[in-house]
Parts: sequence; structure tokens; C-alpha cells
Amino acid sequence: MGKGDKRTKRGKRIIGTYGVHRPRTDKNAPVAPKAKAKPKKKAVAKKTATKKAEAPVTAKVETKKPVAKKTTAKGGDKLTKIEGIGPKVMEVLAEAGIATFADLAKTEATKIGEILVEANSRYKMFDPTTWPAQAELAAADKWDELKVLQDKLDGGKAK
Repeated sequence: MGKGDKRTKRGKRIIGTYGVHRPRTDKNAPVAPKAKAKPKKKAVAKKTATKKAEAPVTAKVETKKPVAKKTTAKGGDKLTKIEGIGPKVMEVLAEAGIATFADLAKTEATKIGEILVEANSRYKMFDPTTWPAQAELAAADKWDELKVLQDKLDGGKAK
């Protein structure tokens, strides 16, 4: 048996085309990185002939904004164990001084809601009505009872 013709299926496999003479591409072949665009050169300020221009020129140094550190109080509890609280909400509560289950259990749900809305308006979608009750169980290490309560909840809200 021969290697076939360009028109036959076997011939196309031998040649390595899809029917036209377009070569097959290897999916596992490494892709060459794209060249980065070179940054444009900054314009150099022209020196003037006046005596005032002889004053020393200070270079402007760009400083980066300080990145906000993730604030969790030392010895604070992982509030994400409470249904309805995610990592971002936990950060907002920690900045407000609520870092432990006991702190959360003492705080009223309306106050928690105010803290969330004050931090960002997108947090008003959270319903913290059950969070103090869950935090009270977690603070007392009643994890089984907390699990039963959380099974009755849907995203931290009563079903």
C-alpha cells in the first residue's frame, strides 16, 4: 500500500494537512512570548539662558500608594465560619473592631448592617440578622448546634 494521494484521507494524514495545504498546528507547542512595547522616552527640559534657571532641579520621584494590609486582629477568630460572612466582610468587621465571635455576638444585627453599609454600599445586600446568634454558638464552642442552625439557613438568611 502506498502513502496515498493528496485527495484521499490517508494522503492527507501523511502530508499533515486538513485537505488544503495548510499545515496542522501542534496544540502542545510552546507559544513565543509577545514583544513588549518599549516605553517612550520622556522629553528633556531645555535649559534657559537666564540666571534663574541655574537653580538646582530636583527630580520627581513617584511613590506608590501604601497598600492596605489585611487587618485581622491578633488572636481574632475566623469569622468566615459563620454562614453569610466572607473574607471581605470579615475585613470590614475587623476594621470596625469586631474580630472575635464574642464581639460579634454582643453586637446587634442593625449595628452590623450599618457598619457594612458605611464601609461600602454594595454590602447592603447582606442580611446580618442571624450572625449574632451564630457567633454566640461559635463563641461557646457549640459547633454541632451551629451546624444544625446553619443547615436551616440559606446564605446566612432564614429560609
